[in-house]
Amino acid sequence: RQTKADAYYWCGESYYRLNRMMEAARDFNAYLQLTTQPNNEMYALANYNLGYIAFHRKDYTQASNYFQKYIQLEKGENRTALADAYNRIGDCYFYERRFEEARQQYAQAVVTSPSLGDYSLFQEGIVKGLQRDYAGKIQVLNKLITDYPSSAYLDDALYEQGRAFVQMEDSENAIKRYSLLVQRYPESELSRKAANEIGLLYYQNDRYEEAIAAYKQVITKYPGSAEARLAQRDLKSIYVDLNKVDDYMAFASTVPGGATFNVSERDSLTYTAAERAYMRGDIAGAKTSLTR
Repeated sequence: RQTKADAYYWCGESYYRLNRMMEAARDFNAYLQLTTQPNNEMYALANYNLGYIAFHRKDYTQASNYFQKYIQLEKGENRTALADAYNRIGDCYFYERRFEEARQQYAQAVVTSPSLGDYSLFQEGIVKGLQRDYAGKIQVLNKLITDYPSSAYLDDALYEQGRAFVQMEDSENAIKRYSLLVQRYPESELSRKAANEIGLLYYQNDRYEEAIAAYKQVITKYPGSAEARLAQRDLKSIYVDLNKVDDYMAFASTVPGGATFNVSERDSLTYTAAERAYMRGDIAGAKTSLTR
């Protein structure tokens, strides 16, 4: 009987590795029903695997139940898998928007096996942000950056810290965090977003010259990207606000694949710039642009 149960387990394991989840679940359940050794490591791992199958199906309630059973059965010999189970339970709670319970599971994962702590800390930081504890989010992500200097989540952590500072309306520190991200991880997709955010923050705080420099860097450093197109759109708005349409057109003409302007569009932008200058009381600037 036990040999037959073990055969079901390994069939389930094989189906799992072939990504045939329904058959894997069927055989793991057959193993659980047949085995005469419900206290061994294999019994615990069958629940662990069933937890992952349910997790991939996005059945987070069932997945959580299987992972919790695995934690009860695991005797502490495999602390990496144990910490992973805590992380997955945290993910299940996270997707069910049970944020405080998710945070507790991530915190337990860090204690159980520090080797997986970077993911746990990153998720705990995200949860604190969703709970509007932005200072707590920054603090947790600082621990990730300090304790795991080789983590794959470092660029994500810096970007999320920048977002937290934005939520706290601390533009100066947000710009510093985004700038550090761009400096350390120039090839990261998040660096393109961060570079654009820097320009936007300068723009929102009426620091136009710094915004212009930031947006120009995005356009020249990441040509053809979605971020470069957004930067060029905002850059156009700044130049129109400053009543410097000709300066914008001169820059755009130097960008590879950049915009070309016909007479009608040049006319339209110049008029819009004049109108904005007039509305803010710059009569001389408005008159010059209208004459042009």
